[in-house]
Amino acid sequence: MIDDGGLLNRYRSELGLRGPVMVTSPDLDRFLDGLAMKAVQFAVAGGATHGGAEVGPVLRYAGVMPAELIRRRHASHRGPPEVTWALTRYLREPCAVVDGSRISRQHLIQYISNKMGGVHWDPHRTDTKAREAAFVALDSLTTRASLVGKNPVYFELLAVGQCLVKSPQVTTLLDE
Repeated sequence: MIDDGGLLNRYRSELGLRGPVMVTSPDLDRFLDGLAMKAVQFAVAGGATHGGAEVGPVLRYAGVMPAELIRRRHASHRGPPEVTWALTRYLREPCAVVDGSRISRQHLIQYISNKMGGVHWDPHRTDTKAREAAFVALDSLTTRASLVGKNPVYFELLAVGQCLVKSPQVTTLLDE
């Protein structure tokens, strides 16, 4: 997934399957629309089921929302706003916001694989500035909250995985 889904799309192409992998998931940007990003202490897109609980977007907000914004958010939320996007875009969209900093799904996967021991562990940070900022924010998030008894970073990775395996194109690939 850290290659923008290139390997997954290449496997599909080699099997004669056409079209991009499409993924449906909560849209964190739409969920946070109208909020002052500096006041978002943390938010995660969610969209995963664990231990019998389904968790959608989660928000911890340090500001006071204007009454009109509260009414608009309440009226428009009949569940988490979901969007279907091509895998490449899905990976680049934010899945978390920590202290106003947006973190893409791709950076979340890289953080877990490179900084939490999923692939290898490297205590030195020689990444790009954007990736470094995301990693520092995710370091902070791991100690600030718990979702259904899980570290929110791992919970969000669970959400990414569950959204991917629900994709019709991934299901077809697995069947092949």
